[in-house]
Amino acid sequence: MNLALFLPAIAEIFLAFAALVVVILGAFSKPSTATGWFYVAMLAIVFSLILAVRKYTGITMAFDRMFIQDNLALAFKCMIGAGAFLALALSIPYFTRRNAAKFEYPLIILLATIGMFGMVSAQDFLGLYVSLELQSLSLYVLASFHRDDRLSAEAGLKYFFLGALSSGILLYGISLLYGYTGSTSYITIANTLAAHEVVNPGVIIGLVLVLCGIGFKVAAAPFHMWAPDVYQGAPTPVTALFAMAPKAAAIGVICRLISSPFAPVFEQTQQILVALSIISMAVGAFAAIAQRNVKRLMAYSSIGHIGFILLSLAAGGQAGINGAIFYSVIYIIMSAGSFATILAVYDAHEGDEQTAYFSGLAKRHPVFAASFAALLLSMAGIPPFVGFFAKVAVFTAAVQANLTWLVVLGVLFSVVSAFYYLRLIKIMYFDAPFEDAAVLTPSRLWVFIAVLSALLNLALLIYPAPLSQFASWASQLQ
Repeated sequence: MNLALFLPAIAEIFLAFAALVVVILGAFSKPSTATGWFYVAMLAIVFSLILAVRKYTGITMAFDRMFIQDNLALAFKCMIGAGAFLALALSIPYFTRRNAAKFEYPLIILLATIGMFGMVSAQDFLGLYVSLELQSLSLYVLASFHRDDRLSAEAGLKYFFLGALSSGILLYGISLLYGYTGSTSYITIANTLAAHEVVNPGVIIGLVLVLCGIGFKVAAAPFHMWAPDVYQGAPTPVTALFAMAPKAAAIGVICRLISSPFAPVFEQTQQILVALSIISMAVGAFAAIAQRNVKRLMAYSSIGHIGFILLSLAAGGQAGINGAIFYSVIYIIMSAGSFATILAVYDAHEGDEQTAYFSGLAKRHPVFAASFAALLLSMAGIPPFVGFFAKVAVFTAAVQANLTWLVVLGVLFSVVSAFYYLRLIKIMYFDAPFEDAAVLTPSRLWVFIAVLSALLNLALLIYPAPLSQFASWASQLQ
């Protein structure tokens, strides 16, 4: 057997071995040592990415061309790995303080990461579906990790049932594409569709179902119904994971689809992406205004941000993918710092994350308040914060694709969404401290992640060249 044939999947193979080590040794370890497995999982993710980068020699395929390692896959694996790493880091103080650390938690995150890595490297719908189910099954368990908590159990159950529905829709769409093209391979489907001047209506239906199934995974409206409840009910570190890694994986899948199997029918694909983008931006802008629970507010905020990323993808081409990658990296950074602050503020109020608890945060903990305010202004897209330039990148790609009218809508929705971001800042700096607010005793790790996220936003504002070069490199698909 030629082991070199498996090098494109070295990151996934390494994580699989790491997960095997955790499940075997963790079962025999003492409960008091469970926190150590969090660090093992974090190191495993870092080493898997190092191996993937060091062994990368250009576009390579494995497993009978069902798996591809290229710039796009490697870039999204770095984003997914960063999201999983940060989520584990946020989890350590959370579970340690509750004396609830279990080795199963980092194990499940490792399995979910393997699935997400496989999603962005899939070159066949069968590989995509298997990888997506590995990710989804892991996330169902994580959402209900606090089994004795009603909200957590409810979140896991809702996520499971709606996830099963979306998986069925996706699988039905794949079966239609297979029926009309005779293959599940991205390359074969692209060649078959390119050979026909007229697109079969059955192919369009399959295309719609596939994108709707993936739209659920990325929480794009109108397939967002699970997000607010799951964000609220799941343990906060798990919510942070949902906001970062799975979204990056789903965005990577869409980038792959519009550049490979759906490229010959991009006109039809663009119409679906435009519709999802408009609805997502609208729901994210208006539904969040009425929210008084911060985690639900962050859920609707994420839906709005996904709308902007879909706007870039609707533009198509390298510019559209470039803008989506640029925006995704910045969104992961903003989410990590935001959830570090949320964890600190609501550490004593789990399940009751009302915005009122942010009252007077500027006096109670000025560092958290300043960091969170900078991140909120960046999320709102207010210049000169880096979130503004992320939206400029998206809008530029859309204008180049003659979607100027959609850019106008995006600007309007961005103005509306700025209201609830600015309202949080107003609560932190101008409202009197909430009478039942607990004394803040945040973990140093949470403070570090919040400050680091704010500083990274500042650094990218001053020197955005590395991120721009990263996005340009990742979007070079040929």
